[in-house]
Formats: sequence, C-alpha cells, structure tokens
Amino acid sequence: MLKLLALLTMLVDHIGFLFFPYDMTFRIIGRIAMPIYAYSIAKGYKYSILNNSFPNYFKRIFILAFISQIPFYLTISHHSLNICFLWLSSLAILWILCHENIHNFLKVSAIGAIVFLSIFFKVEYDFYGIGFVLIFYFFQVNKKDDLKTIISFILLHFIFYYFNPYTPLIQLYAFVSILLIMFFAKYDKFRVNKYVHYVFYPLHILILFMIGKYFLHSLRFFYF
Repeated sequence: MLKLLALLTMLVDHIGFLFFPYDMTFRIIGRIAMPIYAYSIAKGYKYSILNNSFPNYFKRIFILAFISQIPFYLTISHHSLNICFLWLSSLAILWILCHENIHNFLKVSAIGAIVFLSIFFKVEYDFYGIGFVLIFYFFQVNKKDDLKTIISFILLHFIFYYFNPYTPLIQLYAFVSILLIMFFAKYDKFRVNKYVHYVFYPLHILILFMIGKYFLHSLRFFYF
C-alpha cells in the first residue's frame, strides 16, 4: 500500500507542477512520494544483498534512469537528471558503506565524490534525497529506531535549508511520510508488481507531456 501511495502522490505532484504551478496543494501532497520511494530503495538494497542480486537490481535502476531521462527532459526539466539517478547514487553509497573490505579513507572519498557529482549534475533532490535513503536503511530497514529516524529527519532538513534558504518550506510536509513508514510499514501486505513501478515512472511523465503539449498547451516551462 505504501508503494501505491507513493505512486499516486507522485502523480499528483507532477500534475500540480505542470498544470497548476500556483496551487501548492498538489505539491504538498506530493511531498509524501519521495521519502516512501527512498524507503523502498533502502529495502530493495537489503533484499538484493541477502539474495545476491544487487548487480541485477542496480542494473535495472540504471536502465530505468536513462530511459526516463528523455520524458523527464521533455516535461520536467532541461537542466537536471531524474530521480532514478538519485537512487543509483544512494545504492552506490550504501554498497560502499556496507562493504567491510574498503578502507575508511577510500569510503569517505568515494562517498564525497558521489555526493559532489549528484549536486554538480543537478540530480533531483541530490544530497537531500540520499540522506533519506541512508536514514531509512540504518534506522528503519537494518535496525528499527524511530527516535533516531525523527532526529535524523530534523538534522537533514536543518542542513538542507541552511544550504537552500530560499526553498519553500513545503519540504517539511515530508514528515507525514516518515510517520506512515514508521507506524504502518510492518502492516503493509499489499503488493504492486515491481515492473509496474518501473514502467509507470517514465510512462506517466510522457503522458503528461502529451496532454500538456497537444491538448492543454499548458506545460509550465513552455513559456520560458
């Protein structure tokens, strides 16, 4: 159910971003999506490691990232990389952190390089999104600790707004997704086929592009 909720709130967020840019209601609802997907990525990492399928998992996200970049470029942004590149960065960092045979200096250097590149290439959510994946992996997936999750959430947003002081405060509504994950994830028995999520991301962006361009003529960045 959480993944389905993430899918639907992402759709609402993108509809608001493209067609109702001055109505923050859509964007506020959309703040639920990214953290739930970050939680799913953290769970996916642990599952793939336990089942020796991490290379295949990483490859699927890699392919999805490049396929999705075309509709993302047409519809959302000409100047940044889609969120799947964020998931790739997060998975790489988790693998480095959890790999015991890598020297700590090399770990810090590699992670710093990945975070720098995510910012330099304007990956969606950059270090902020990576922070969510790490928080969920270490304090919800690997070992459940709700207090550390909340404290880490507060620290992450303090850092985020320190470096992005002009960003609207609607990102704080992401706390709703934290509560949903902490209290309802263990009861979440409803499953959506993983390939539905893989296909939905680029497909829904492409459909919104077609609606905006050929029916409503109202995609927001067409005016720039």
